[in-house]
Amino acid sequence: MERQGEQGTLLTLDMVLLVLRANRQTCQVRAEVSLAQLATAMGKRKAERGKEHVMGLIELRLQDGQVATAFVYDPAGQTLAAGESALGVARRCGVLSWIVRPLPSTDKLPAPLPPGEPREGRKEEQSFSSQRPPAFPPRRTNLAYNGIDTLPRKHRQVLLLIDGKRGMDELCRILNCTPDQLNAICEDLRAWQLIKFPQNPR
Repeated sequence: MERQGEQGTLLTLDMVLLVLRANRQTCQVRAEVSLAQLATAMGKRKAERGKEHVMGLIELRLQDGQVATAFVYDPAGQTLAAGESALGVARRCGVLSWIVRPLPSTDKLPAPLPPGEPREGRKEEQSFSSQRPPAFPPRRTNLAYNGIDTLPRKHRQVLLLIDGKRGMDELCRILNCTPDQLNAICEDLRAWQLIKFPQNPR
């Protein structure tokens, strides 16, 4: 939720990123979006009727003007989309009210997302349930604690629970999440080189 006294800037995502990139900003960028609008942007056939006033959240973190993390959350804080998929959803939402909060430039964020805009049919446009689940159990890398405090809460919880022994079922039970949600978070952590999976899973 937006804090009292904060005023958003009405812009499209690309315009916000253009300004922040030009100024090499290190910051958090957030916009509240109704579930009905998110459902449309995510290509769901049935819109969330009666959810026009129930708000989800789009949250990005930038390091020196480059997008480091991007997430779409439902009202309960569950991840609906991440990475390029989240950026695609944000673009399709059109003009939103963005809140920009500066972050200390010394904060270590994950490596920036690869450049490029989502296109129709790209892998990141698909739902996480259609992507192949990664092999389990994953292990933390030597970079696991770089910028851990900057990670979203759910990602931080998953990272701290990963020990190279816990499997998907156990992690889902502890975190009270679905396999699709866990797969999405683990794919983000792997992309940021914070965890790795077995090279030759059976």
